Amino acid sequence: MWISVKALPAAVLADESRYCLFAASTARNELFAKEEHMKIAILMCCCSGVCPSMDKINFFELTERLRLEVPHDFMLLHPRLCEENGEALMRDLLKPDTIYITPACNEKHQMKLLAAGFQKAGVPMDEKHWIPVTLAQKDTEQAFADIKEAVEKAKGMAS
Repeated sequence: MWISVKALPAAVLADESRYCLFAASTARNELFAKEEHMKIAILMCCCSGVCPSMDKINFFELTERLRLEVPHDFMLLHPRLCEENGEALMRDLLKPDTIYITPACNEKHQMKLLAAGFQKAGVPMDEKHWIPVTLAQKDTEQAFADIKEAVEKAKGMAS
């Protein structure tokens, strides 16, 4: 089920050019039948599709498989989460009731490059809210497996 544009915060709708939302989907199952749980979000960065370390990943195939096969609350693909408009997106959308899985560059880079976005949103970048996934040097299948594993870990935390 695709999230309606009407469901996005007014700040997002006011300036659509700031954001590159690729896929906002809901893939729920019985695990999420309870009303109260931490949400699980996949915030994926593709480094504008030009990073040589990610050239073996087909992001369209990857996001579609995740949408169909891996239960989560929503997913977003952004070209550069670490840049100013990525930080603005994070400031407007990140909430403390969500576990964020961030498939992107390596974990050490993510820790440094995504910190400002988490800080602006007022969401701690800790083990209760953030699970980084390194995409560097992986192909589509490896990336899918690693993200699926992170979602399984988040499900255990969300219950």
